[in-house]
Amino acid sequence: MSTPEAVAAEHAERGIRLQAALRWVLVVFLALTLVFVPPAHDLLACALIVAGYAVFALVASLWITRAGAWVALFVDLAVLGTLTLLTGVRTPNSWTSDVVITGFLLLPVLAATQL
Repeated sequence: MSTPEAVAAEHAERGIRLQAALRWVLVVFLALTLVFVPPAHDLLACALIVAGYAVFALVASLWITRAGAWVALFVDLAVLGTLTLLTGVRTPNSWTSDVVITGFLLLPVLAATQL
């Protein structure tokens, strides 16, 4: 019979694995957005941010713990916010920032997996 601590630890590990999978969904979403709806300005900067975020997602999926999972959520928020600003400020008529904003829908789901 499992102890409550073991069950809680197992659920926390599942949450971390789900967070890693959702983070990769977000990486693919952002990459596809840049390919199919590229911003008129700062495309290289956006591509570098997405590439850096992909490296972060890889590192986070390998070494993240329950304590560090909250910090990773702030990185997710910073990346999405930066991309939204880069794609929307200089070209308000572009659809790129509107599409990137859709990625914010995954942040509450990522945060909910910590519970």
